[in-house]
Amino acid sequence: MDHYSTHIPSLHTGCAQPYISMAMIIGKAQWHLTAKAIHDLSAWIVQKKVKVTGSLFYRYRAVSNDHEMTELEVGFPVSEKVDGDERVTSGLIPQGTYATTLHCGSRTDLHHSYRALQLWSHEQGLQWMAKPTDKGTSWPGRFEFCLDQPALGVNTDHKRIAIAIMVEPGTSI
Repeated sequence: MDHYSTHIPSLHTGCAQPYISMAMIIGKAQWHLTAKAIHDLSAWIVQKKVKVTGSLFYRYRAVSNDHEMTELEVGFPVSEKVDGDERVTSGLIPQGTYATTLHCGSRTDLHHSYRALQLWSHEQGLQWMAKPTDKGTSWPGRFEFCLDQPALGVNTDHKRIAIAIMVEPGTSI
């Protein structure tokens, strides 16, 4: 029996949003390392008194062809650009149109929601912004927003995850 649900996908157009993050390259078996990065980033935010304006997110920069290696950032939207340091970087969630859906359930079932979003996007004539590389795929705008994440702190067992993938301009409905 499935223990997840995927909400009806939709398009969302968003403005650029500043964020702070920690970047990493991890293998499938190293996902637990994101918890330490979230913990360290949360402590940094408290120490620097940075105003967080949204949910924890994972930004996928690149995924290898075999899905064994992932280049990603764990981050939080912030009210204004913040200078980072040797571990914490500042960035912008790109302005644009995103295909989105809400996944409710275990992270282990997340691939079902991605598949539903992919099928819906295809039916709508949307193309995800993704660039094939010799090692995999790079993504200018692929995010998972953890809606049940406490403002700061570590919770890697997310139950409500908003998936947002930027679509090519001109392919919108």
